[in-house]
Amino acid sequence: MQNKSYARGAFTLALAGVLVKVIGVVYRVVLGRFIGDGGLGIYYKAFPIYAYLLVLSTAGIPPAVSKLVAQYRAKGDKGGAQKVFRTALTLTAILGFVIALTLFIFREPVANLSHEPRAALAIGYIAPAIFFVAVLSVIRGYFQGMHHMFPTAMSQMVEQIGKVVMGLYFASMFLPQGIAYGAAGAVLGMTLSEALALLIMVI
Repeated sequence: MQNKSYARGAFTLALAGVLVKVIGVVYRVVLGRFIGDGGLGIYYKAFPIYAYLLVLSTAGIPPAVSKLVAQYRAKGDKGGAQKVFRTALTLTAILGFVIALTLFIFREPVANLSHEPRAALAIGYIAPAIFFVAVLSVIRGYFQGMHHMFPTAMSQMVEQIGKVVMGLYFASMFLPQGIAYGAAGAVLGMTLSEALALLIMVI
């Protein structure tokens, strides 16, 4: 029975992953029509910086949480699993917050280093997402270690759909001020979608 439940959970997670990727591809095409190639260029100047710093802020902690929690769960040691989760969550939250704040403060020098000064606004908007996703990834690791795949799958769908809806909304709202603002609006939508996904996981 437990194996069947785990298999269903794994299938749900895999299906959510496929849907998320499909939605992501469609979103990039639609976003390009909204903000144009110039806007996409600015958007993609901010995104790699975010991705690199996100890896730095999590440093492989979520997979470790999933593995350790699964080991404690197999032993029936719920207290041990909770301790691993709390420790990882605290460390990751602190590190994610420091990195996010640092990126926000130095958004203009970072944009200049990327050879696209217009990306400063987008980098500033994407900085908080580092904190949200870092914390979110630890919670997802905990649920996966407990063999509860549905919360992760649901949060991934909320995250992606929220990114599409809010990203296009804010991109179209900010675009009249220029393509840099349109790109920043798309980034803001992504950051808010991560915050929403984190809220779902916390609940």
